[in-house]
Amino acid sequence: MDTQLMQQQVEAIVQRDDVSESLTCLCELFLSMLDNLKGNISDVSFLKTLDITCSTLESKSEKLRIATVLDVLLTTSLYYQKARLYLWRWATYHVEFSLLLWETYNHLMDWYEEETDDSFDRVFYSDNFFKQFTLETRKRHYSRFDLWRNAIKQYRVLLKYDLTHLDSRMKDAFDRHRREMFLCSHPLIGGAYSLIGGLVVLSGSFVLLSILHFFYQFYVIKPYNLLLAGAGLKEYRAPLGELSIAHHAFWERCLFVLWEPLSIFLSGILVLLLINFAQEKWGWKILFPGKYRNSQIKK
Repeated sequence: MDTQLMQQQVEAIVQRDDVSESLTCLCELFLSMLDNLKGNISDVSFLKTLDITCSTLESKSEKLRIATVLDVLLTTSLYYQKARLYLWRWATYHVEFSLLLWETYNHLMDWYEEETDDSFDRVFYSDNFFKQFTLETRKRHYSRFDLWRNAIKQYRVLLKYDLTHLDSRMKDAFDRHRREMFLCSHPLIGGAYSLIGGLVVLSGSFVLLSILHFFYQFYVIKPYNLLLAGAGLKEYRAPLGELSIAHHAFWERCLFVLWEPLSIFLSGILVLLLINFAQEKWGWKILFPGKYRNSQIKK
């Protein structure tokens, strides 16, 4: 969709006095934008989510359409949250996008409750895609014009980029995002993962510093002591005995001292790899067993 044409449509939407009409126009605009977005996505599950979203955007129920508009914002935000770190690493755009979610959510919920006297849960769940994420609103008030304009601005920026050639990066970002979700939903596994990761970092640092220390002892201190001992200074012969290659070979001494931290380092890496493998193979089924079974039945 042409950016200038989209901006004109946004201006027409936000200038309406009736919020219901604005919501209808916004849904129509989202439908056209999601159609464009489909061409840049190869993830099958995400495409199914977009299809469901498009169908519910055409619903006559304002409450359902409001929830769907929020779901459009949430699912695309969560899906691209990690990928945006690869695409716009030094940008702060994701912070603005997160704030926009709370603002848009508050505005739509306030309007709906005033119009229908029907209470709306202030904790919103993105049922279509990331069911484990619960987003709570903040008490901030913005004008309707700013909300609609900023909402479309986010999508216009997303659609400016051709994501086809970045599909591998997107998939990698999505996999990392799903792994974090898996670890957060299982505190014991997540705690063990963090603890082992910390031990790996500490043991690896100890191994590296010890190797540097041994190099310094054998190739800096030892020649210096040899030089002084050769000059007749007897007090340097004791350190030479400790550093004698005949009694303590360099790599033998390294392995003797570093065996335990090296074992922790290697075994920790192995455990982390096993957890990652288990999450990639069975994590989605463990997170959403009912949803996974339903999807298998539909297939």
